[in-house]
Amino acid sequence: MRRKITGRISICRYLIGSARLRMPLTHQDYPEFKRDESNVITSHGYSIADPYRWLEDPESEETKEFVEKQNAIVNPIIDSYVDREKIEARLTELYDYERYGCPMRRGDFYYYFHNSGLQNQPVLYRTKDLTSRGKVFLDPNTFSTDGTTSINSYTFSQDGALFAYSVSEAGSDWTTIHVKDTINNQVLSDKLERVKFSSLKFTKDGKGLFYNRYPADGSSASGTSTAANKFHTLYYHQLGQEQAADVIMAKFPDFPDYMGHVTVSEDGRYLFLSVSESCDTKCLFWYFDLENVHYELDGNSSGDGGIEWVKLFDKMEAEYQYVYNFNRDVILLTNKDAPKWRVMKVNLDDTECKLIDLVAECEHVIDHVSPMANGTMFIINYIMHAVDTLFIYDSTTWSVLKKLDSGISAVNGISARHDSFELFFRVCTFVTPGTIYRVDLTDTLFTLQLWRELKLKNVNQNDFTSRQVFYTSKDGTKVPMFITHKKCIDLTSGNNVTLVYGYGGFNVALGPTFSPFYMMFMQHFNGIFCQTNLRGGSEYGEEWHTGGMKLNKQNVFDDFVAAAEYMIANNYTNSNRIISLGGSNGGLLTAACMCQRPDLYGVVLCQVGVLDMLRFHLFTIGAAWQSDFGYPDDNKLHFEYLMTYSPLHNVKMPQKGQWPAFLALTADHDDRVSPLHTLKFMATLQHEANKHKDRQTNPLMAMIDTKAGHGAGKPTAKIIEERSRMMSFCAKHLDINFCQ
Repeated sequence: MRRKITGRISICRYLIGSARLRMPLTHQDYPEFKRDESNVITSHGYSIADPYRWLEDPESEETKEFVEKQNAIVNPIIDSYVDREKIEARLTELYDYERYGCPMRRGDFYYYFHNSGLQNQPVLYRTKDLTSRGKVFLDPNTFSTDGTTSINSYTFSQDGALFAYSVSEAGSDWTTIHVKDTINNQVLSDKLERVKFSSLKFTKDGKGLFYNRYPADGSSASGTSTAANKFHTLYYHQLGQEQAADVIMAKFPDFPDYMGHVTVSEDGRYLFLSVSESCDTKCLFWYFDLENVHYELDGNSSGDGGIEWVKLFDKMEAEYQYVYNFNRDVILLTNKDAPKWRVMKVNLDDTECKLIDLVAECEHVIDHVSPMANGTMFIINYIMHAVDTLFIYDSTTWSVLKKLDSGISAVNGISARHDSFELFFRVCTFVTPGTIYRVDLTDTLFTLQLWRELKLKNVNQNDFTSRQVFYTSKDGTKVPMFITHKKCIDLTSGNNVTLVYGYGGFNVALGPTFSPFYMMFMQHFNGIFCQTNLRGGSEYGEEWHTGGMKLNKQNVFDDFVAAAEYMIANNYTNSNRIISLGGSNGGLLTAACMCQRPDLYGVVLCQVGVLDMLRFHLFTIGAAWQSDFGYPDDNKLHFEYLMTYSPLHNVKMPQKGQWPAFLALTADHDDRVSPLHTLKFMATLQHEANKHKDRQTNPLMAMIDTKAGHGAGKPTAKIIEERSRMMSFCAKHLDINFCQ
């Protein structure tokens, strides 16, 4: 919701502190705010103080004052770093390279996203000939003057005549769906609102589409509300009708945290529904036969379409993903009795729903499957020790036709259609931003043809090296980690500044990742970049995931601590030179590790972190994270376990020494991990630091951005500004200089 400058001003006003507050402060001087001791968490026989609960209201005047003062004390410190302008200039140059997405053939055209370099949002182009640039089809940079409005998701109708896309403003997860006629190149009148975490699929005939929205319960969809999101509902929208006439396809009134996402089968006949509770990977798997069924409303009022779903798998004991179907034989990717996944077949007429193996589980994780060549071939991506490798399978024998090996890289884009013989995929490494290949599946050699190679300015990739190591965590588990740096640095000095990045949660696998920020750090600060594959992710399947969730969450922190200890033990660096970095669940990671091992880091960077582990489930989509973190209200054991590592509830001055330099980053429109986590943690941390001014001289700061969200769709200009300020904070504290 946009507000005027006068009256009750939103949190956005306070990115830059007022002049009266922009005075130099010593690192140990922090503003004190009220502590309301009457706020107490009473649960499972415990009474836990929650004195900064008032910071959970983003629109209160007290919260605005808190944000204003946080930015006011951090800005002078960052702005005073002598090489800040050099960092920003070099980051701008590094981001200024042409970026391409994989081409997608739809109808008579190829479509692809392209960014000329410093455009805030990538532009969607289309062409009939891939040797030419083509013409702009949709440019999200025209949606807003500051580039903060972005395309969140999109889909084409099967014949390519229609293009549906959801638009996010200021980084919010709330989106609005629009539809464009690709033949006439015109945006239609359809406008679907209150959409969040949505499916987006056309019917085969293109008359309508399926999507998800939350009910109009009076809460704001502006991106600043902290209201909990409940009752995710699936709708069918017939093009040309008002949204009020949309048909409810699936709702779960008895299960407010259920989420149902659909896909339409490649032949257009079946609608497959995956129903999960929040972020849990286990799901129900149902289908609905669209053939000869009238599911559009013939009136103009909203209502339930009376859909009778066939409940193919009606127990939440595994995950099922639709891949393809040969009439009534349905190909699924599933982890049913296969933690590393397998490809299976089920016949819809089989009352026992017997699953038949097509590609059996093996030692590596099957991450993705795409049908091609009218179902005669399938593209399967395996995660092999956190590295992606593509294989082409023959669906007659389910044997490998070709391995598409690209070294230590990640596949970060695949364009494959069931009726196409043309495959495009993009790979990246830690030092190369992307290479896009084309494969002609009619060529029995499956030769890789280079379509685009993305190149940086003033970077010689041969100056850098990457390798993978395996270190031992606290309980003896071997954990993989990638180490990347310039070849010329002394790896035995014990003094290299080292950036360790991790995530460790929600079944997310971290493959090799390119970032101009990491490149600048390695090139101009002679830094070592480490990316570690912690438990909680999916690098080794569901067992790796469960090994870092709920009552096993401490394993994730132990894995991350062990990564830093490995770098120190092998004389790469020392504890004063280590920067830890993580965002969201990774922000929880870095903050928890700082509380547990403050002696191990020189600087801690905590981006949009989940930091209040006793109340995380009460805000926005937080209840969905209980599948990974646990259920604090319903389970005493979970509540007690969460207390042991919740950063907000483990702020205690170290017995020896002090906390490392700490910078928390959040944004006013982050409606996934609400800013309240960061605000409450900073109030607690600074209050404790003020008691120990004699020892706590390292800065404990926060940056609160405006018109930005959790990260997706953030404009290039904001990314450059944020990254340059992060690096300036680190460099100033570590007393290191930018080098050419």
